Amino acid sequence: MLYALKIATRYLTASKAQTGLLVLGVAVGVFIFIFMSALIGGLAEFILSRTVGDISHVTIKAEDPDPAILISPQGWLLDVAEPGGMRTATLT
Repeated sequence: MLYALKIATRYLTASKAQTGLLVLGVAVGVFIFIFMSALIGGLAEFILSRTVGDISHVTIKAEDPDPAILISPQGWLLDVAEPGGMRTATLT
């Protein structure tokens, strides 16, 4: 172990420019690995929450049982009614 450390120290101190490039390359590689891991993890969580998360699969709404009643500025009573009197149950 001591012999390997002695050889590593010898080659690292022999050329400062090469040592700097090696350290920079390792740092950039680790940064890119961490960035890509975080990006893929966040994307997987986003897709999972969009697919089965807080988005409901079925939405059921009840229709208004009474039509809207409007009062005009002259005091007239206006009734809004749907054309055709038959109501059908729909699931949207």
